[in-house]
Amino acid sequence: MRDHLHFSHEQKARMVDHLMQAQQAGQPARKHRRPLRRRVVAALAAAAVLTVGAGAAYMGLASDAFAAVFGTEETEIIDKIGYPVGVSDTDAGFTITADAIMGDKYSVNIIYTITADDGRELHADRMLAEDTLEFQRSGMGGSTWFADDTPGDNQVQYIMQYTVDDENGLRQGRATAEFTKLQEWNPETEQAEVIAEGKWKLRFDMRYEDIGTSVIDQPVAVQAEAGTAMLRAVYLSPLGFHITADYPEVNAQTQQEIDSFEMPESGREPQNTPYEKLTGLDIFLTLKDGTKLDLGTCMGSSCDLKTREIVLRDTFRDQVIPLDQMESITIENVTLPVSAD
Repeated sequence: MRDHLHFSHEQKARMVDHLMQAQQAGQPARKHRRPLRRRVVAALAAAAVLTVGAGAAYMGLASDAFAAVFGTEETEIIDKIGYPVGVSDTDAGFTITADAIMGDKYSVNIIYTITADDGRELHADRMLAEDTLEFQRSGMGGSTWFADDTPGDNQVQYIMQYTVDDENGLRQGRATAEFTKLQEWNPETEQAEVIAEGKWKLRFDMRYEDIGTSVIDQPVAVQAEAGTAMLRAVYLSPLGFHITADYPEVNAQTQQEIDSFEMPESGREPQNTPYEKLTGLDIFLTLKDGTKLDLGTCMGSSCDLKTREIVLRDTFRDQVIPLDQMESITIENVTLPVSAD
């Protein structure tokens, strides 16, 4: 049984508003990044650093550790692209263990187990954490959430998923993680209450096999709301997708919106901006069994208004989809076949 963190729309909005108000207002960077739309928990975890220190080793398979998130159907793929980590740190009555890691060229998944050393029951649907992952800061975004493979005990699982804009992909190597605070959401007071404050550091290697595939070998033009977009690269893996494109030309309305756009002093992007128009491509993944997945509704993106270059990226959240089950990916008016070779 898998329990996942969930809040009402009102609770999510309130928590994100608190976080946004705490940020310092500044001038917007020329390159804009939009967070993943479904990633409310990511906003809650934006302040922390994930560091891994010495501790007892996790001896199981990567697929065993990730079963709380991805189930047990694609264990062969998970064990091919992932590996156990097994590094722990203890502070303030809690032990945090990095169990396993897996990824592809542009994304990484890390799963942790958080243990209450006094045996108290932990609830995945109430837990919050402050953390960040330090290994490649530029152009990185994603989400974190809790799950529970054994509800009612003193442990919960914590999942981190990150993707990067960089066309060269993730830089594999040594990663550092640090947790600074564990909290529980109180539905009665609608406040997050601290249950432990400390410093949990962990270090581990970022290394795994990329089995993704490039869908195109030359630029492809698609007709979008903003104008003609040129797809420069389309990448798919069992974990997610990564698309880079640019607009050699945009229509007159979009250009006018670009020329007149100014980011509000609050730093919060309003609706119906040129960023949304340039990055708001319709993207669908069609599987061989006929299933059609809307990738555009849960997409992270970045956009440079000056160059009109965009990056569209995301994971498949809690799914692992083998490449040989993918039929095609449709981007606006163009359908591209997917080859598992």
